[in-house]
Amino acid sequence: MVGGDAGLAAIIRAALIGIVVVRRSDGMLVEANATFTSALGWSPDEVIGRTTVEIDLYVDPGTRKRLYDTFERDGKVVRMEVIVRTRSGTHATFLLSMHPLTFGGQPCAVALWEDVTEIRRVDAALQQSEEQLRAMFELASVGITQIEIPSHRY
Repeated sequence: MVGGDAGLAAIIRAALIGIVVVRRSDGMLVEANATFTSALGWSPDEVIGRTTVEIDLYVDPGTRKRLYDTFERDGKVVRMEVIVRTRSGTHATFLLSMHPLTFGGQPCAVALWEDVTEIRRVDAALQQSEEQLRAMFELASVGITQIEIPSHRY
């Protein structure tokens, strides 16, 4: 079994969910896996050693404060929805969880980033479609009936 920080770093790099380790004293990213960085258009080497402020990650500047306030108050963050800016400037939506961790002998936080951008896009499209269908029924000047074709039920 691989132990210590090297073993943890190997697990982080192999994970299929985005994982980042942030030093609590200054917010510096000390570890980031390719799953996280590729979703944002960066390489791990381009974000490690920088802060989320330096890479202009959060679309809403208040998100970082809300995240850290929750972490300090509760000792963890569980699936907080955050909207971030990718390297190209597009927005992506993630569910972010954070837990305390000691890494390299320093107090850190491990952040798990679940990309839900496509799920949110599909949800929005479905909602828009339902609103259009509802408006069509409400504004129709003739009667409309919905029939289940296989059973011919109304």
